[in-house]
Amino acid sequence: MYENFFGMRNTPFVRNVPAGRLYRSPQIDDAIGRLKYTAKNQKFATVMAELGCGKSTLVRMFVNELPKDRYEIYLLFQHEYSANFLFTLWKRVRKYGAYCSGLTQNVEDLLQSHTARTMLANSEFIIMLNQAPTDKYEFAKLINISNEQMNYITDVNPGCGLIKVGSALVSFKNKFPRNTNLYKLMTSKPGEAIYG
Repeated sequence: MYENFFGMRNTPFVRNVPAGRLYRSPQIDDAIGRLKYTAKNQKFATVMAELGCGKSTLVRMFVNELPKDRYEIYLLFQHEYSANFLFTLWKRVRKYGAYCSGLTQNVEDLLQSHTARTMLANSEFIIMLNQAPTDKYEFAKLINISNEQMNYITDVNPGCGLIKVGSALVSFKNKFPRNTNLYKLMTSKPGEAIYG
């Protein structure tokens, strides 16, 4: 009712306001600047303050400014709040015809979390590339990969692996020409990538 009266495009005072639409006070800008410095220099930071003063909002705004191509999903499982948020999101978005995606270098980090294990076990689509020895056996048990299929994710070249779609597992080899700009945009190899 008041949205129309005041000509608002969004409903105010809700928990899920997009981080880009939140008010940026000088104090928030200063705190985000400090967090960016910490992240850039790979230092450790703790955000501490009184209850209700905006710590979660600050972190949401900071995360919104991080490069989207450098996230790894295991980081979200290090804290109960973010793990529960992601778990709920993972389950709910399918009801609306949407899909979540996650990326991690080592699945072992995810397998240490009961919440992450549940999510992986219930995921309809997973792409697996070369897996470390410590990762692959636990992961294989979780999503029912046979010993023969393990060969597709053991000591394989970049671009090779398995795709799980529903209950089906399909192997793939994806040789991509390295002398293209598209390769330089997509690769995750240090020294070969162009970050735009």
